[in-house]
Amino acid sequence: MNGWQGVEHITRQMVGLLNRIDPAAYAQSLDLFEGSSIGKHFRHIFDFYRCLVHGLENGAVDYSARQRNLQMECNPKVAATSFSNLVNQLASFPLEAQVKVLSDFSPEDDQDREAYVSTLGRELFFIHDHAVHHLAIIKMGLKQAAPHLTLGEHFGVAPSTVKHNANQ
Repeated sequence: MNGWQGVEHITRQMVGLLNRIDPAAYAQSLDLFEGSSIGKHFRHIFDFYRCLVHGLENGAVDYSARQRNLQMECNPKVAATSFSNLVNQLASFPLEAQVKVLSDFSPEDDQDREAYVSTLGRELFFIHDHAVHHLAIIKMGLKQAAPHLTLGEHFGVAPSTVKHNANQ
């Protein structure tokens, strides 16, 4: 599976859940998340997708320049449509496309941010792994907010963990 296929696969998993989850459960403030919601985690994943597309279009990816769209946090249908549209935009760029990625290692408002050269393929690997990490967290929240929803056994599990578990 290449980077496109991996991101498309995980995006289909997310869109499938977003089309089934009740909006109240999606937006519910959870004690487990210290007041955050499942919707905020989905919005956070989406922000990284959007930052990548924006960076590919404008010459530099800045994962710190997130929009934090509140509608994405509250409405799972908006989130599903937004993910589908953005993954289609990503597919228009070649995997080997080089891109600069701005670093952000300081909590201070730092104008002196190092830029690193990367490729779209490497950044697809990053947003995929970032999504897996947040889907694992979302899975915990779903047990509290929407325990009736069923998920695939590999939802929120890294491919390397799936392979490792299969070999045990």
